[in-house]
Amino acid sequence: MEKRTVDIDRILDAIGRDIVPVDLNRHALKRSLDFSVRQYWAVVERNSDQPRRDLIKYYREVEKAVRKLQNKLRNRPRVPYPWEWVELTSGTEVLESMVKRCNTVVEELQSEIEFGLDWEEELELLAPFKATTEYYKQRSPIDWLAGYYLPRVYWNHFGHPPVTTRGGPYERFAGQVCEEYKIYNKGTPYQSDTFVKALTDELNGRSRRKGKA
Repeated sequence: MEKRTVDIDRILDAIGRDIVPVDLNRHALKRSLDFSVRQYWAVVERNSDQPRRDLIKYYREVEKAVRKLQNKLRNRPRVPYPWEWVELTSGTEVLESMVKRCNTVVEELQSEIEFGLDWEEELELLAPFKATTEYYKQRSPIDWLAGYYLPRVYWNHFGHPPVTTRGGPYERFAGQVCEEYKIYNKGTPYQSDTFVKALTDELNGRSRRKGKA
């Protein structure tokens, strides 16, 4: 499938050209959207340890398979007659490197599960480990995006605050941003009222917990 690039014009068309400032800085808008989406994925990454546990399982299985191959290479069969062996052991250093790399990656993933992704920054700030992770877990990833980041982008670049009107400009804006950046709910587009609910909760000082990304 051909990769679809983010099209600012499609986003502006979704909002309605009549409310787009004539002096809109499109490049600045794109940078703000990129930042917001990066934050969304950062929240997704901190919302569950399961992907890291899956990776740990994968690397351990790879390590096991490599060790089995190493053992096979070290134990070739004896034959009762002269045999010109085809040398297969020239890659043993590569295999040993793979084992070490698997162990290193597993240790890194285990540290992230135990201490969180932000442990270095938290250590420097004398903050509790996983404080950042717990902070982001206060809302679902889509609520952070549609209720926190995108409303600020909308206000900063279009010159007026977003409102919770169903079918209104902000709802269309948030929906099209998610479409452009391929942010879906289990593979399907979010329902439009998701964006209105996220904005409503933000304006009312609430956070909804816990929808999934």
